[in-house]
Amino acid sequence: MLVNILVGKTLDDWNSQKNTNLQKLQQVQTWLESEVKNFSTKLTAQITQINSIIKNQNQEQYVWKEGTQEHIGIIWDYEYDPPRSKKTKFQITFTKNKQILYMRDGQILRTEQFKDISKKPEVLTNLEQIQNLQWVGEYGKNKFKVGNWKAIWIEQTLKDVAGLYSIEGKKQGLWKDIIKNFWSQAQAFEIGEYTNDQRKGIWKQIYMDKELGSGEYNNQGEKYGKWIELSEGFNQHSQVLYNGEYKNGKKVGRWEIFYKGKYEKKFTKIGGGSYDEGGSNKIGFWMKKLFIGGGSQDEGSIKIGRWVELSEEFYDDSQVTNNGEYKNGKKVGMWDIVAWGRKIGGGSYTEGDSTKIGSWIELSEGFKYNSQVTYKGEYKCGRKTGRWDLIFNGKLIGGGLYKEVEGDSIKVGNWIEMNDQFWENFQVIYTGEYNKIGQKVGKWVEIDLEINKQLKEIKYDN
Repeated sequence: MLVNILVGKTLDDWNSQKNTNLQKLQQVQTWLESEVKNFSTKLTAQITQINSIIKNQNQEQYVWKEGTQEHIGIIWDYEYDPPRSKKTKFQITFTKNKQILYMRDGQILRTEQFKDISKKPEVLTNLEQIQNLQWVGEYGKNKFKVGNWKAIWIEQTLKDVAGLYSIEGKKQGLWKDIIKNFWSQAQAFEIGEYTNDQRKGIWKQIYMDKELGSGEYNNQGEKYGKWIELSEGFNQHSQVLYNGEYKNGKKVGRWEIFYKGKYEKKFTKIGGGSYDEGGSNKIGFWMKKLFIGGGSQDEGSIKIGRWVELSEEFYDDSQVTNNGEYKNGKKVGMWDIVAWGRKIGGGSYTEGDSTKIGSWIELSEGFKYNSQVTYKGEYKCGRKTGRWDLIFNGKLIGGGLYKEVEGDSIKVGNWIEMNDQFWENFQVIYTGEYNKIGQKVGKWVEIDLEINKQLKEIKYDN
């Protein structure tokens, strides 16, 4: 009996000692894990700081250079519904007084006085922004922007669109900014945090007081992880979202496209595509609904493989896509132009320099449901050549000849052209002649095709 008691007591003591030792080991393990985590956090922060210092050291001081540059910008034509974007040439002049003058057709659109010339000034290419957007705030003694700055649009303050600059002239803290292609019918905003001019953490994209897009920036100010973002051409008539993944600031893997028509309440997935992590092997591609799609980009954000792209002015009445193959970021082979799920045009690109060759059917600039106008003809080395036909709803209504002159393709001889606002209920064309250098000459006649009636004559100098 006594032996049993002694043995039992010894076992109890041993178990107690064992539990005590295990607790101490667990405490040591927890402490080690905490120390390793703290060390890793500090090391990451130091590496980020060193990289930031190196990046700043490598940035060359901007040197102000006087002169005039020519740019291609975007202007919106409100004669159309919805407004149509058009490319236009304008000039930017850098003066010796540290001013930037924006000019178009000989008229000054905007004058900006720059005080902080250590940074390269941002150049605007959207003419609505050039004419209507102003940022208002104060400059410090060192001529850097400091304190709170706010945005003005057509002489009205945009609600809460503002943010802070540090005494070093760098964006800091919470900002509400406009999207890159902001204009009267695309008043969308981006909200998030800046640290020393770099975006950090979660940023949200807002339209009509609703969050449509969001994603995260890493410590280097690069997009990473899952993102939903507004398309470059997003506006109230063309609400398109892209959903996919970023890695080191580059798009990778599968990207899907969402679209909401003007009569719809919800965004609908309308296409997508996927590639493996290396970005070279396609592992799946599908489309649905309007045969609208997407594609994928390799880790350098270079388009590769099969793509279905939305046209630049995709909206309800002009649901047009371009479908074909990319190789190393360039279009190759046959590309189809598809509207409402039906092939209506297209042609071929050469491999290497990606120039148009052979027979092509292209869409008119204002192509839409009630204005289905196409051009049919030949390309040679990326330039139009020979006869090009103008076709409306499958019927030949005009056209003329192209000729190569000094490496350029120009119209020559007799031509029949359509009015810029041509559609089913306004079928107006012009017939006349181009001279040998591509200029309109002599008498041009305006005709209403529906009633086959001459409306007026227009005379050009010979």
